[in-house]
Amino acid sequence: MSRPQLRFFQPNKKFFAYMEKYRNNIIVDIGAGEGHVALALEKKGFKVIAIDKDPKENAVYPTLPVDAETFKYPDNSVMLIARPCHGDFAYSAIMHALQTTVKTAIYVGLEHNVERDLTEIPYLGKIVEKGVGKEKEIIIELISNGKYNDYTPRGSCQSRSGSIDEFNPLVRCYPTVIKIRPVQVSIHRYTGVGQHYHVTAEEHHNPIVSPDGTFVSLYGDKDCDGRYESNNFNTPEEVSLWIEGLKKIFPPETHKIFINNDNTLHWFYKDGD
Repeated sequence: MSRPQLRFFQPNKKFFAYMEKYRNNIIVDIGAGEGHVALALEKKGFKVIAIDKDPKENAVYPTLPVDAETFKYPDNSVMLIARPCHGDFAYSAIMHALQTTVKTAIYVGLEHNVERDLTEIPYLGKIVEKGVGKEKEIIIELISNGKYNDYTPRGSCQSRSGSIDEFNPLVRCYPTVIKIRPVQVSIHRYTGVGQHYHVTAEEHHNPIVSPDGTFVSLYGDKDCDGRYESNNFNTPEEVSLWIEGLKKIFPPETHKIFINNDNTLHWFYKDGD
């Protein structure tokens, strides 16, 4: 006996009408569950990829068994996350997507869940449509203009010369504007003669917030630069221990660590890499 189908989000005409602007883009439905939203989109003529780390046996749409936190998005695709489970999933999945080449990330959920799911994401997002489903869900779009380390949260960053003295009081993005400061951890495997792992941790830069709300990065402002750590290891276990130790440098109360595990093998020779 099969279990009842789970359908948290049941889209209506307003949802499909809004999605028309992305008809020429690939829609990546993450955490697709049983695939009902992906199927509905395909029936409307959209190009859809459905992914779920734990695909359901009775899925109604072909779903790739892929982790949304490591998925390689097609260029200019649209990430869709509809009625996600709460906790770190929505946060981590959206942050990963916005660090890639996606056009935008679309969040669909109940309005009272927005703060729980999105409050710490350091990207500009706004409600663009309401009442798009059976339970009056809303759509929020989150947009990045490039890779994570080159992007300043909630606005463009102006790099220029100048003196810190012109900002009084001096206000920085973290933790005044955004409480949690992201840290990007990248793991690279090198092989050839033996194998090792090169791991880096880069804290997001911390620009000044000007009186008009824009972000300013002054040339020579060392306090704007994020902390950078790196190391080499021989085993995955050593890598895990080092990453765990980063929590002492970047405490969870003030930082969020994102891990990019590069599965590509990089070749090196005996004399070095």
